[in-house]
This record gives sequence, C-alpha cells and structure tokens, in this order.
Amino acid sequence: MGFEVVAPCKITLGDGSLVEATALVKVGPPNGMVVDPDWRVIKPFAEKLFAEDFGYSAIEISENDEDLVDVIRDWSGD
Repeated sequence: MGFEVVAPCKITLGDGSLVEATALVKVGPPNGMVVDPDWRVIKPFAEKLFAEDFGYSAIEISENDEDLVDVIRDWSGD
C-alpha cells in the first residue's frame, strides 16, 4: 500500500505544540495520519493537526489487523 508507520512519533506543530502518537506517512492527507488508540491524546490537537494537513484517528493498530487494511484504503481514497 506504500505507507510507512512511525512509532513512536513526536510531531511539533506550527505553534510549538508537541503531539506524541503514531504517524502513518504517505497515506491520507498530505502530511499523513496521526493515530492513537486513546482519543484524549489527539483531541487537544485535532484542529491544529487538520489545519496543518494531517489527518487523525483514534484507532488501535496491530501488525495482524486485517480490518486495518480497509481503514487505510478508506483514508487513501483507494
């Protein structure tokens, strides 16, 4: 599918905010997807992430999750 998982990942936003989560690069929006199974990690940064061309989702990622393939296809528009 041509994407890269970066975990753990620290993303510094334009205002200096630091998001610590997992990043899926080369999928979805121009800057990729920021994911964490706990919405409370992403929620404070959701508007800023969107404004800086990131997508985000509260989803748990495991190596053997076949359903994840469908989710990534949805994010990619495939």
